[in-house]
Amino acid sequence: MEVTDSGNIAQVVDVDTTSLEGLQRAKKLRLVESDLANIVASPFLVEAAELFRGKMMWGRVFAVLRHPVHTAIAHYNMLRETLPPRPQGTQLSLFEYAHSPYLSDNPMVKSLANVIDGVVSEDHVKMAKSILERFVVVGLWDHLEESMERFNNHFHWTPPESYKICQESFLSVQEYHGGNVSIEEGSDEYNTLADRNWADMMLWEEIQRIWERQGQRLKGDTK
Repeated sequence: MEVTDSGNIAQVVDVDTTSLEGLQRAKKLRLVESDLANIVASPFLVEAAELFRGKMMWGRVFAVLRHPVHTAIAHYNMLRETLPPRPQGTQLSLFEYAHSPYLSDNPMVKSLANVIDGVVSEDHVKMAKSILERFVVVGLWDHLEESMERFNNHFHWTPPESYKICQESFLSVQEYHGGNVSIEEGSDEYNTLADRNWADMMLWEEIQRIWERQGQRLKGDTK
């Protein structure tokens, strides 16, 4: 989705940047040079950055990040009805999912460090930390409202009054996003998910520090 803003009315450009094929199409159509879109949303950070390569234009990444274990649980909640059932026909449990090849481990580090195949290393974690610190305005899933305010302040966006209604509606449903399966910290499921996402867990510690540092800078900018 690419969002434009004409008279405070949100519009979209007909290019799908949530897929690799769509990003290639956006590049061929010279989306960046067209100046039609203010925001490009994509899960493919490296490929999306290619839209700006060699251009006399630049962009700044902003992202809402979530605790790795909570992310894995949300993915399980969304996928569990489509996962292959047990032989007896019942759904795969979260514990079984945590040990299965269906779990996509360390997605944040892999995306930031562009790890397509192979094993994630501590060097990849260091690279991901550096990229977040230098290039990303960080938002946190558990602080969505404040994250949105930070994005608005950083990019000098002035949302219309109708935006507040949309935002309140969006925030009100996030508590239920992805289903209702949850676990306690220290449980077998939690520990297994944390172990399998060890790189993202290391990165998460730095994400929280970046959140605090950026918060202090943004407060200074608005004085």
